[in-house]
Amino acid sequence: MKIFGKKFEPTRQMLVFAAVAVLVVYAVIILIQQQSSINAKKDELAAIEAQIEAQKLQTEELEEILENNNDEYIIRMAREELDLVFPGERVYYAR
Repeated sequence: MKIFGKKFEPTRQMLVFAAVAVLVVYAVIILIQQQSSINAKKDELAAIEAQIEAQKLQTEELEEILENNNDEYIIRMAREELDLVFPGERVYYAR
């Protein structure tokens, strides 16, 4: 192979250097991809932990309601969620 009028022959040292350079570039790309994946999983974990905390608070509220045997809550939920009424009550719906 001729470069600038001179014959160029790649030496073994140059080939080893090129191979090492390719491996280093490949390793850097892999590390960047792994770091990106780790960051995405950390974000996902934080979101799941927030959901767990919200569920714990809701569970505590429901346990407190069950422990207190709160009749007002039971009546309100029966009216709102199940559309139940006491015998003899009249229900009026606004249009």
